Amino acid sequence: MPDLLFSIKNLIDATNGICCNTITMAQTVNGIETDSRKDCSQALFVALRGYVFDGHQFLQKAIDSGATLLCVDREFYTSTPHCKLPLLIVDDTTAAYQDIARFHRRRLDIKVVAITGSSGKTSAKDILTSVLAEAYGDDCVYSTLENTNNHIGVPLNLLNLRSFHKVAIIEMGSNHRGEIEVLSRTAEPDIAIVTSIGSSHLEFFETLENVADEKASVFKYLSKSGTAVIPEFSDYKNILSAAAGSAQKIYFGKDIRGEYLGGNLQGSSFNLSFGDGDTSRVDWSIHGQYQMDNALAVVAAAVVLGLNHSTIIAGLSNSKLSGMRMRINTVDDIHWINDAYNANPDSMIAGLNWLYEFAEPSQLVLVLGDMLELGESSPENHLDVIRTAYRLFPETRIFTVGKAMADTVAKLDEAMIGNIIAFADSQSASVVINSSLQARDVVFLKGSRGIKLEVIEPVN
Repeated sequence: MPDLLFSIKNLIDATNGICCNTITMAQTVNGIETDSRKDCSQALFVALRGYVFDGHQFLQKAIDSGATLLCVDREFYTSTPHCKLPLLIVDDTTAAYQDIARFHRRRLDIKVVAITGSSGKTSAKDILTSVLAEAYGDDCVYSTLENTNNHIGVPLNLLNLRSFHKVAIIEMGSNHRGEIEVLSRTAEPDIAIVTSIGSSHLEFFETLENVADEKASVFKYLSKSGTAVIPEFSDYKNILSAAAGSAQKIYFGKDIRGEYLGGNLQGSSFNLSFGDGDTSRVDWSIHGQYQMDNALAVVAAAVVLGLNHSTIIAGLSNSKLSGMRMRINTVDDIHWINDAYNANPDSMIAGLNWLYEFAEPSQLVLVLGDMLELGESSPENHLDVIRTAYRLFPETRIFTVGKAMADTVAKLDEAMIGNIIAFADSQSASVVINSSLQARDVVFLKGSRGIKLEVIEPVN
């Protein structure tokens, strides 16, 4: 049977919906689509409602694209009682989409690893993908596509699973309370990892305790034999542990330990200690002690899955990070470190501490962008980052990009302001920064994704 074949009974059972208009229980759909611009042949089209779109406006287009069944909400059906299109009627189409994805996940013989955290979740996903590919082969490991880690992206990824996959790595993000619980319910993970608890999205969560509660909800729908992977070093370990309840728990930083040995532009090294006392050295192309902590979380999950130590070490050694995460590029003998995919106070300071291990201050250029969605703590957080940068690199050229950084710079004393130039946006910063660079300079780009620091880096 094709992996994405759903009977009408399957869909009704999964969503608690009802079908009407010439639909019979014997009918099937072969796929689930939410975009009417795609090939919807023989598929169920789910009409999602979003902030700027409403899939109910594209039902006829979905039929024209080949859809044989349309999932709509009761609001649409009530307002369009004479619609003759084949319909699956549900209370909420987004919830139905998630329910169908959970149904599909349950019918596959697959292990699901969920990863969440204030920072490090995508890096951990990338590292775990490499480790599991070493064990099972590339084709048998599925990991979340790009930044599809929300209420629509998680079911999308689950519906991408096929019978040949052995393990799925599902990243889960959140910027409002209650979102992770919904994603956990959808994925029903066998292993759930919390990489860290930090000052991200405080505009919505208000306190770090609330952040911890939100991330901890990833454990709520662990499978009966599931395992919670928890950071031993977190100030909120007790919140995470309590949320995991009676599930098996493994603490990275305790059960799996690391000793950071330092690094440079080419990578870093650390000693990895397994719970049984075995210790091995890891040399990899990934940078910074905070990435070693992500590796420890990955190793904990790999141990739970039964991987041997040599396979784990080989997978770590071959790991690469996706997107703009510590991406190093050299243009005209100038080294660019692009870590501008996202930022929060913890990751900003971790990046600065990593640079302090090896960078020559006179050849270092720091380009620090605003950290978004920090709420009332934003001024204090930006000031902490600027002070850390100046303390570690008092002679280094520092450029800031964005209003929050500019407001912070304006409040500094004259001694600190002398080395810092603030810009409103990346476009205005680009010309000035590039014209100031010299051969062998090292430029570090770090800020929230919305600041678009990547426009400063020249194309190679």
